[in-house]
Amino acid sequence: FSKDQKGAFAKRHAKKVLVYGKQVVKIIAKKKSLKNNGDAISSKKSYDSLKDALAKNDNAENIEVLTKEYEESYHSLKKSHPYMFGFVGEMRSLIFWLAIILLLRTFVFQLAEIPSGSMLPTLKIGDNLFVSKLSYGLQPVYWNPPQNGDIVVFRAPSYVGHLAGEFWVKRAIAGPGQTVRIEDAVIYVDDKPYKHLNEGAWVLYDDFMGTKWEKHQAKLTMEKIGTVEHDIYYNTNLGFGSRNNWPNYPAKNMPGLECQMSGCTVAPGYVFVMGDNRIGSYDGRNWGAIPVKSIKGKVLFSWLGLDNANPSVHIGRFMLPSVR
Repeated sequence: FSKDQKGAFAKRHAKKVLVYGKQVVKIIAKKKSLKNNGDAISSKKSYDSLKDALAKNDNAENIEVLTKEYEESYHSLKKSHPYMFGFVGEMRSLIFWLAIILLLRTFVFQLAEIPSGSMLPTLKIGDNLFVSKLSYGLQPVYWNPPQNGDIVVFRAPSYVGHLAGEFWVKRAIAGPGQTVRIEDAVIYVDDKPYKHLNEGAWVLYDDFMGTKWEKHQAKLTMEKIGTVEHDIYYNTNLGFGSRNNWPNYPAKNMPGLECQMSGCTVAPGYVFVMGDNRIGSYDGRNWGAIPVKSIKGKVLFSWLGLDNANPSVHIGRFMLPSVR
């Protein structure tokens, strides 16, 4: 190497050393136990000297000497305080942040993914959701029950049958003590309708039916639950009468519901939920209400949508989903 190349190398190496050295200096400044420590004082002094030399564009030989001095002082400091610096120090920092993330995931937020079309058109298959666990309390204590219209994530109770115990996503429709029924695809809670805000238009949509994507037809309209306005799919054809009118004859009680032909009353400690896809959702109409204690949080937003129905790359069986 020429003299100029060696000088350039020495300066590049010194800059890399200063990047980590900056973190070391911050630790020294924060730790009172290092205030009067000889190794810490020497390391800080060497760091400042090397930093000044680079700022003044000092000659390569001097920078190389100062870099070596700093490295020696740092290694001496690391040897005397292994729990603060080096691998052990980095592991302590990593463990600390992992613990913070674990606490946040346990008590503050949760991530969820939409695997089916039950919440179409509001939430699409492949949507990744940010869920607030603090919306209803600090689990397992609930002091703010779900409001009608909220989209909730819950652990499916045993009586739902298939996929019990997994996390499901539905919309809260009626709470404890309220009576719910459906007439001509309009939901009534305590005899008050969740109005459709327009006549609706026929649309085609993609839904994943176990092994393949299929096209389905539905009416798209907007429903209003309190102050919440959201789109729903429904179908007025006679074949879907059992989905548009509920409870069905003969009315029978279900978990969390006491049913008569005039409607089903939600039991204390339960919430009645449905999907926004009123045609294809397997929900409270099929198996009853869910315990409030099974609710894990409120869906706030979708932070990533992956569209497998329209992949960006499709070669044989290999597919890459497009991003919505």
